[in-house]
Amino acid sequence: MKRSPFIVLAACALLCLNACVKNETSKSNAKNIKQLEDNAILTVLGNLTGQSTLNFADKSYQATYGTVLDESNPGERSIKVQSEAFSKNSFLSIAGFSSLIEETSDGMVLDLTGRKFGKLTFHEGSGTNSGYVDVDIRCIPGLNRISFKTKDQWGLNDDEKSIFTYGEVLRDPQNGYHYLVIYEPSMHLPGLMISVQP
Repeated sequence: MKRSPFIVLAACALLCLNACVKNETSKSNAKNIKQLEDNAILTVLGNLTGQSTLNFADKSYQATYGTVLDESNPGERSIKVQSEAFSKNSFLSIAGFSSLIEETSDGMVLDLTGRKFGKLTFHEGSGTNSGYVDVDIRCIPGLNRISFKTKDQWGLNDDEKSIFTYGEVLRDPQNGYHYLVIYEPSMHLPGLMISVQP
């Protein structure tokens, strides 16, 4: 019976310590979620507008991602993809592969409305595209949809043919540098050359 006061004290101390740990864990989780949201906002703004800031309130940015195919609907921008799977990957890339992305019945959503930023909602494709994203972001008012289209869905403006081929060596007469094509441009991805100085 002499040990019971020590057991009671130890139990009280353990309960207090546990409460403190839970409180710290709760604060740590909130901090981690805020960091994830900050990273997602920076990534989305950077990808869609070329801007990288968390000071987006009361500001307006111009979308630079994709191409406007229909001048009568400038709020829709299009990106060429190879297939529907590439549409999903393109959305994930725009959103920075964030762990905040949630599955929906017909796609995925990155919801940052709690931070007063907005949300991106990816939908499976229809006949005119292989997937699309509804954009509802206050600081990018001129962008309401991103459509992912295959070469067949792209339309009349699909006469892009690279003048550079893999393995080709080019010489710049102004500086004498030689350039080796190591990757040809394809879809919306740029080609890649390396330079060799004389």
